[in-house]
Amino acid sequence: MAITNGYATLNEIKARLSISVSDTQDDAMLEACVEAASRQIDAFTGTRFYQASEVRYFTPLDGLACAIDDATAVSLVEQDLQANRTYSETLTATDWELSPYNAALDGKPYQQIRIRPDAVTSFIVQPRGVKVTGTFGWSATAPVPVKQASLLQAALLFRRKDAPFGVAGGGEVGQSVANASLDPQARLLLTPYRRFGLVSLV
Repeated sequence: MAITNGYATLNEIKARLSISVSDTQDDAMLEACVEAASRQIDAFTGTRFYQASEVRYFTPLDGLACAIDDATAVSLVEQDLQANRTYSETLTATDWELSPYNAALDGKPYQQIRIRPDAVTSFIVQPRGVKVTGTFGWSATAPVPVKQASLLQAALLFRRKDAPFGVAGGGEVGQSVANASLDPQARLLLTPYRRFGLVSLV
């Protein structure tokens, strides 16, 4: 199999586990572990670190702001004036702007669409009132801490094959350690990236 939207490569997880690149015996399992770890990271952070061009729907916070899922670009903003899911109004590009304003300079995604102060329109506040076409997710390359977290978690998942009951490392004094669902160091690396609540479902 190939890794789909993974935050590490096959060779990177092999290097982490000290497995030779020429040793292909466990390649399929390693790829599955990287992909599973990447999806665990998505769930833990409430965002994702790959990009996809999509249409998504949101509920405005008020007449001037609409929270959106993390996005690197927005090309079209429409809203449902008649509450019949037809999205008959297309906001012009001069009506709105993305926020935080310096997100791109900081290497971060945008999280809101805001009505400009000089605009002559506003958001209609109703559930699923805004339709957004854009590129959602972080940058095309995952931040270094996210990559490292994915390697830690993928390695943990791979080692579970030697601990089928979730217990690893029984020592001479009979001690054992239960494997956590997410590596503790990975949690520390990922915590600054957490975004609580999937706003596309609001």
